[in-house]
Amino acid sequence: MALLSIEGMQFYAFHGYYEAERKAGGNYWVDVYVTLPDNVGKDDQLPSTLNYEVIYEITNEVMNVSAQLIEHVAHQLLSTLRSKFPEIEKFKVRVKKLNPPLPGAVESTSFEIEG
Repeated sequence: MALLSIEGMQFYAFHGYYEAERKAGGNYWVDVYVTLPDNVGKDDQLPSTLNYEVIYEITNEVMNVSAQLIEHVAHQLLSTLRSKFPEIEKFKVRVKKLNPPLPGAVESTSFEIEG
């Protein structure tokens, strides 16, 4: 098997448990990992692999829907990818919230799911 990764997709989105978070918005990074057959890319043609642009567009659409929990966002993204690409064996999604509103200095929180 082969692993395709799209890492560090950056979004300004309106997720958060608190209403103030959803109003102000914040910075998020999203990583998507796709398990593909070993033969992808051998013929040097885009149809033989998964187009990165499509993954980005799907991620952008999901990130534009406000949610309370990054866990929910990750589940939504995974579900959307699985329905769009049922032939793909496995996806892994990580949603990272930068500078979460916690009492101390915290660089990020993240949630990762695969299936």
